[in-house]
Amino acid sequence: MAYGTRGDEGLKTFREIEYKALREHDRNRAVAKDRKALTTTGQTTLFASEFHDDRTIEQEIAGQQAAAKSFVLERLANCGDRMRFSQLITLVLEPFMLRTTNVKDVCVELANTGKIENTWKALGLNKPRDNVWIMLKDG
Repeated sequence: MAYGTRGDEGLKTFREIEYKALREHDRNRAVAKDRKALTTTGQTTLFASEFHDDRTIEQEIAGQQAAAKSFVLERLANCGDRMRFSQLITLVLEPFMLRTTNVKDVCVELANTGKIENTWKALGLNKPRDNVWIMLKDG
């Protein structure tokens, strides 16, 4: 897959489509595996492809999120300890195979571990939005 945009919204859209395509690819592989098992053994698998979960793509996203945590902290440290989420999201989506919701989760996890301020809580939000400041925690 490739995308041809310089806009932030285009990047966000690309990451959403990429996730859906990879999830569908995983499902197609599970169906093909079931079909092959039926052809070679004459028996279906105990858990057919309808019960296939998205573990493969979800495992990849978990790894990407773990790497993104360090990346976010490094970017914040290099740009004056704070930036708007709308700026941060673009920086994170470029190198990492994550969606907006995943980057929000990264920020929530960093806040829960005391590495960044939970600035969105004061606004009554569970996760950051575009206009929210993302800041390193003092100390």
